[in-house]
Amino acid sequence: MHKSSAFRILATVLFLNALLAQSAPPTLADGMAKLQANDFKGAARILEQVTAREPKNGLAWRNLALAREKLKEWNGAVAADQCALEVEPSVPTPMFHLGLIYTLEGNREQAFTWLNKAKATHKVDMSQLAVTPELDPLRSDPRYQSLLPTRADFDNPFVEDVKIIREWDGEAMNDQFGWIARNIGDVDGDGVPDVVTSAPSSHVGGGDAGRIYVYSTKSDKLLWTTDGHPNDQLGTGVEAAGDTNGDGIPDVIASAPGGGYVNIYSGRDGRVLQTLHAEKVDDQFGRHA
Repeated sequence: MHKSSAFRILATVLFLNALLAQSAPPTLADGMAKLQANDFKGAARILEQVTAREPKNGLAWRNLALAREKLKEWNGAVAADQCALEVEPSVPTPMFHLGLIYTLEGNREQAFTWLNKAKATHKVDMSQLAVTPELDPLRSDPRYQSLLPTRADFDNPFVEDVKIIREWDGEAMNDQFGWIARNIGDVDGDGVPDVVTSAPSSHVGGGDAGRIYVYSTKSDKLLWTTDGHPNDQLGTGVEAAGDTNGDGIPDVIASAPGGGYVNIYSGRDGRVLQTLHAEKVDDQFGRHA
């Protein structure tokens, strides 16, 4: 083939690829990336397209409600949350968000109506009330206290009779402690498999740094912890890694999508054995590891 013909073919292929890339419809992931970058207008534009294309996508509606809330488009946020509840009634979190929106809008009665609905589902974490500053205008209302969870709310969390063998508490409210928990094998050599869990919103290493915890299930002892850096969200994904360094002790793999990396940790002491980096920091690398 003549060289000039080959160049023309290559140029045509590149042009067609660019055209296809431009015409590809935006995705839910694109909209969520805009949200995380605090580009709320961009997120709303994309998520409006996604919900028009996928009207049964509850996650897209919930994220659109969040984007509109950030833009102070109260009516649009309410409408998106109501669509989310309609298409995915098994996920009641929009009820809490509706309570927040109506609070921001100054509609106290509607706020309490929706917050009470959220509490009645027994599926919404009402401890958010204590750490959500947007709800401060409700705190002086006598109805507010009744919405807060009590210890009794957690005494019998199971449908059937269950004996709790081990129980570990998080270090701070809203850390999302217990986000993921996995059997990683016997780390401390006592013959009983141990567990790893995470708190991806932990602030110990800085805002939303995230933290990993490894516990002995036999002794109840915390064996080691490790922290991410600010905004890393370390522990969004956590799994058993097997024995990666040949020391006879199972290791842990955990993702930090905010930081664009995944680490493999020594099960012995939490030391970093290997780091895998995203191609781009904002790829949400390892979010579902």
